[in-house]
Amino acid sequence: MMKTKKRKKTPRTLRYKRKTEESKKRILKGVTLLISTILIIIFFFGDHGVYQLIKINLERKKTQELIAVLRVELQKLENEKQLLEHNDEYLLQLAREKYGMVLPGEKMFRVIKEKKDE
Repeated sequence: MMKTKKRKKTPRTLRYKRKTEESKKRILKGVTLLISTILIIIFFFGDHGVYQLIKINLERKKTQELIAVLRVELQKLENEKQLLEHNDEYLLQLAREKYGMVLPGEKMFRVIKEKKDE
């Protein structure tokens, strides 16, 4: 067997090794920072990100409020429909007030409001 001599590392090679290790660490930190920044941007502003979820939730709330208002209006209209179909007194009152109809033998008087001059 041959004995090989171990070389002592010169200070130059140690410095070179340290510089390469430091540069590798810097590159790794930079890549990690870049990737994490991209992921954060995608997380907040992507198609399924937090910003879109907040926007969709606000739109959903507005739509639900509109649905609630329309349901109330629909219920009022259905009640009025029932009154018009089954309540002759309400129909008569509506015809008199809204359309100015009168029964035979009645007289209708219109009140004219005077304009105030200033």
